Amino acid sequence: MSKIKVLVGGSTPEKKPNNRKIVLPLAIAAAIAVAVPLWHIWQREPPAAVSTQSTEIMTPAAAQETSPTTAQPNLSTKASQLNIGMTYGQVVALLGRSPDTVVNDQIRADLGESVRGTELISFEWQNDNPDCQPVSVDFDPLAMTATGWNEGRTCTGSSIFNEPFGKPCSETTLCRGR
Repeated sequence: MSKIKVLVGGSTPEKKPNNRKIVLPLAIAAAIAVAVPLWHIWQREPPAAVSTQSTEIMTPAAAQETSPTTAQPNLSTKASQLNIGMTYGQVVALLGRSPDTVVNDQIRADLGESVRGTELISFEWQNDNPDCQPVSVDFDPLAMTATGWNEGRTCTGSSIFNEPFGKPCSETTLCRGR
């Protein structure tokens, strides 16, 4: 069997081409092409979580649907229907109850937490499933329209991160009739 040499771009066997300028951007593009679709999949279906009530592994969706309360859709299912630009009133109506806590940079500073450096105001609702993180919705404080949210589908068992963060709505007027 004989060896065949492929010459790229008119290079000669004595001078090797500098392919680093081509390979690195291609590697970055390939990594992005793989990561972006995976990120969207992860956002919709996070990895399975362990339920503290049994020894079997449950997916977050299964953990959410075993809520012992009623047959109505749980909070995370309702939060999946949120849209950018919804008003505070529309979000409260969709989720079916007022938020439990509110947080902005002033409240973060008051609680001794680092500030975000943004003017966003976030409201959090205790999740129906105590093993899952709260539902959180960020709002533009001037228009009071939704700019982003966390549906509360991350379920890791009992944790301090499952409690709504911020100032209780009962202690502030920020949560009332905006």
